[in-house]
Amino acid sequence: GEIAPEVFKKIKDRYHQRLRLTTRHLHELVSKRLIRRKNAGSTTIIGHLFDNLKRAFNRIPMTRETFISIYPVHPETLELLNQNIDLFSQRRGIVDFLTARIGGRTGSQIAGILDQPCTSLLTPDVIFDHFIDRLSESPRFSPYYMLYQQQMETRIDSLFVDETERQVALRTVKTLIVLAVSPLSESRSTRELANMVLYQVMDGSIAVGEANYAFFEERILRKLYENIGAIRRTSGETPLD
Repeated sequence: GEIAPEVFKKIKDRYHQRLRLTTRHLHELVSKRLIRRKNAGSTTIIGHLFDNLKRAFNRIPMTRETFISIYPVHPETLELLNQNIDLFSQRRGIVDFLTARIGGRTGSQIAGILDQPCTSLLTPDVIFDHFIDRLSESPRFSPYYMLYQQQMETRIDSLFVDETERQVALRTVKTLIVLAVSPLSESRSTRELANMVLYQVMDGSIAVGEANYAFFEERILRKLYENIGAIRRTSGETPLD
């Protein structure tokens, strides 16, 4: 029935607390609702994948427990989703992203991460792909979309001959854009970006120290910085900083 405005305000004032999704809730959504292990040995197999990743990227900031619990979602993906909750259509957009990108959605022609090789993770660049319509329509963030479409994407296609490196370069600039539109604007080092994109040149079954980071800096990031434009770099003690 009809409710007088003053009565409605009194009711609203009494229930002022907002219920917000946090990173912990997103972890639970992935680990307890969206992902189901097919057999008892799956945890051991996922643990081996983490060991290979840790050898390939010795500075990667994730624990074995976190990796296993939300596999195949990259922990940084959940962190950036949590930071951008208000941007991406409140909580519904975040849940929609996780359900569609993990399990897939036939009607929308979205391939789920579960259909890809077991070494694939749902990395932060997929946030850009999923919410690209919202970014293009937003007066505040559409300049980033136009920059990507008109300058970055076309130049990357001609700059990178190797198809794998071309895809990694596209994923890198998508990740940088997601970082740029986040309320908590953060700079990332070469190592940190490599940890998010996971460009792995050397065999993950052997310990390679800084090799993958160096390849990422030389083959991807330096080319982007010197040839694409719109990317700002602050020098550190080493190129990886």
